Amino acid sequence: MKHFLRIALFVLLLPMPAWAQPRLPAPQMVLTSTEIYTSMGRTYRRYRFDVTNKALYPAALFAPAPALPPCGANANSSRTWVDFFEGASTGAGTGRRIYGFCALGTPANLGQIWFALPYDQMPPASAVMVMTDRQTNTRYRSNAVSLTAEALMARAEALPAASWREALGLADLALQVRFPGTTPIERSWFNRYRRFGVAGGLF
Repeated sequence: MKHFLRIALFVLLLPMPAWAQPRLPAPQMVLTSTEIYTSMGRTYRRYRFDVTNKALYPAALFAPAPALPPCGANANSSRTWVDFFEGASTGAGTGRRIYGFCALGTPANLGQIWFALPYDQMPPASAVMVMTDRQTNTRYRSNAVSLTAEALMARAEALPAASWREALGLADLALQVRFPGTTPIERSWFNRYRRFGVAGGLF
C-alpha cells in the first residue's frame, strides 16, 4: 500500500504535459480607436485594439523564449506571437496577414495592439487576431472585429472637397453602423465636431 501511495504521489508531482493542460479561452478583441499619423513623409491610419479578457492569460505565455526560433534579430522573442489577419469572407478562417507582434512581453500589452495602413487604403471589412503559442503549437483565434464603419469613413475622407455631399452621406452611413440608434441630428453634430478634430479619435 505504501509503495502504491509513493507512486501515486510521484505521478501527481510530474509536470502536466502540454496536451493535458486546460485550453485557454479565445481572445475577445474590440476596436478602441483610430488615429492618423505621419511617418517618414507618409500618412497612415492606425487601428488600435484591446483584448478584454487578457487577464485570463498567464504571464508565461509571453515570456522570452530563447530556446525557440528568433524573430529576426531578436533571439529573446516571446513564446507567443500575435498576428493580425483580414477576416475571411466565409467561414471561420483568416485572410491575408496584416501585421504582427513577436515580443509583447506581458498579457497586459494585449491592450495596446494595433496595425496601420496607408491613409488612402481601405481597411478590410473585418480583422482577426491570432495568438500562436510556439511552445505547444497552439493557436488562439479572436472574434472578427468589423471595420465597415471605418472603411466608410476612410472613403468619405478621401473624396475631394467638391464631393462634399457624397462625403457627408458616407460619413453619416458610417456613424449609423458604428453608433446604431443615433438620430440624423446627433450624427450631423458629430460630423461637425469631427471636422474640427474634437472627435477624431472615435474613427
